[in-house]
Amino acid sequence: MILTFFMTLSWYYLRQDRNLAAGISLGVATALKLFPGLVLVYLLFRRRKSFWPGAITAATLLLLSFSIVGWHNTLDYFRVVEFVQAYYRDYKANLSLLSVFSGIAPLARVAPILSQVCFVALLGFCSIPSRANPVPPAPSPSISNTPCSWRSCRFCPRFPGTTTS
Repeated sequence: MILTFFMTLSWYYLRQDRNLAAGISLGVATALKLFPGLVLVYLLFRRRKSFWPGAITAATLLLLSFSIVGWHNTLDYFRVVEFVQAYYRDYKANLSLLSVFSGIAPLARVAPILSQVCFVALLGFCSIPSRANPVPPAPSPSISNTPCSWRSCRFCPRFPGTTTS
């Protein structure tokens, strides 16, 4: 709930062009769980005024948390994560990129590198703007006033009854 709150707050501030507040709230969300950091990649390419406050907030809070629990415990945490990742890599229900590439026999040796390359390529692909039918921001609250109306979304569906002009 807290993570959703900070991500929604960041989205709200982005819609209001309040870049500093949007970056700080996204930085707090990233410090709580790392996956909102993917939105920082978007901000790096599209809204740099929001990226820097978010990156600085996330880095500061992460370093603060590492210093509170101690560097020894932080490094121990990374060792445990590495062990769990190696242990469950070949687990049949694991659908991560690393597991998928490890399951293909010829790619098993290069699976860690290949999964990281595919992930970075996917991020790069998602950051390319869609030039076909960009959706402008809605002037009033409606179904088109969702994250799907962010100027150029390649993967969002077009809902019936919404306009794209």
